[in-house]
Amino acid sequence: MNSPSLDSEIRVQPPRTVTVLGLILAAAMSISWLLAYALTETLVSAELLRAWPAGNDPRPRWFLTVLVLMLTCFLLAAMCLRWLSSRQLARIDRMSDET
Repeated sequence: MNSPSLDSEIRVQPPRTVTVLGLILAAAMSISWLLAYALTETLVSAELLRAWPAGNDPRPRWFLTVLVLMLTCFLLAAMCLRWLSSRQLARIDRMSDET
């Protein structure tokens, strides 16, 4: 059995951008559906919420609203993390320049 030595490099490929974006979209859609449809259906069946009249279902609007809000939050979090990462890398570069 060949085991890699400590000096050998193990190359790990980063995830593809399209794959990451697809997973983020799938997560946002799943959570949006759970909040807009599953939760409201449970509340209606438990008689904590009144059923809305036919033809006046607000759930699709709720689904899209939650989806847009979640994607916006994900975008803002990514921008914030990218900014923090670039600050940290700049700080590391300054430290290496001092030596």
